[in-house]
Amino acid sequence: AVMATITAGRLNTNMSAVETVLQNAADRVNRAPKSCDYTLYAQAAAQTNGWTADTTTVLQQHFVPGATANTDGQWADLACLATESAPADLAVQLVTITVTSPDGKIEKSLQVVKSDV
Repeated sequence: AVMATITAGRLNTNMSAVETVLQNAADRVNRAPKSCDYTLYAQAAAQTNGWTADTTTVLQQHFVPGATANTDGQWADLACLATESAPADLAVQLVTITVTSPDGKIEKSLQVVKSDV
């Protein structure tokens, strides 16, 4: 019973830490200037918590509108077009941040939409 309590307590502590790092990363990405890569902002949140940068991963996408008003748009890989060094005006970006606890037992994700539309 004591071991189960210790294990449950450790999991709760790790879950809280993952959620804290995830929220901190989302805040940093949200406040960051518009960019084609938000990885450093998200990883800084993990490093501030004393974790290595590789506990945080970032998937970045940009929205490509449909050809007509009746055509659905879609999310494409990368936060910017491959030919761009900076986001286009009126770009809409989706940044998915995933944080994994250092022991690898807990993983959570959060999405941030960045837009100047």
